[in-house]
Amino acid sequence: MISSVAVVFVLVFIQVRNLSRTYYQIKDKNLELNNQNEMLKTLANIDHLTTLFNRKFLFEYGEQAIKNAQFVKKRLAFAMINLEDFDYVLERLGRNQADNVLQELSNMFLKIKRKDDIVIRYGGSEFIIIFDDIRPDLDFQNLMSRYRERTKLSMSIDGEEFILSYNTGVAFMPDDGNDVRALVEKADRALNQAKREGKGKIKFYGNLEEVTNTQRLKV
Repeated sequence: MISSVAVVFVLVFIQVRNLSRTYYQIKDKNLELNNQNEMLKTLANIDHLTTLFNRKFLFEYGEQAIKNAQFVKKRLAFAMINLEDFDYVLERLGRNQADNVLQELSNMFLKIKRKDDIVIRYGGSEFIIIFDDIRPDLDFQNLMSRYRERTKLSMSIDGEEFILSYNTGVAFMPDDGNDVRALVEKADRALNQAKREGKGKIKFYGNLEEVTNTQRLKV
């Protein structure tokens, strides 16, 4: 009788051990799959050339950033940046060198940005920077001027020095809206005005003549 109980006990023990081993194997496999899924999600939000965040990330993260800012009552800035004469660089130096320019500029942005600011490659030669916590005492015009000065790229084209700079259009949250798409659109309109005025210009959506005229009509 004791022998039979011992045999049953051993068989049960072996079965439990096998089940336990199977459980942990499945758990480890699920953990591995979860890690792979998270990695794929991360890669889907990264621009392969510059390793900056991409447009997909902008619209996913941007909404959350706005919600967080609204909760703690802080102000954000969406700055859209467009490289001047990038098509000329592409034409004269070729795709590989032009890509190197984009990578170098991206690294510059990452080095000088504030801790919680997010740099995004919007597409082509356009970037968007989401500036976090824009306090009333911050001279944002001066901040963007310093960005531009510290990220001027110098290169040689046909034996002559060429400096690549950029124009910038800026929209603020909540001043100009509380929606990512609206803020990006308004930053783009400000950028277009900057382009019309020349090179190295910084324009704020709230200061555009069309916006000012609309506000006057409402009054």
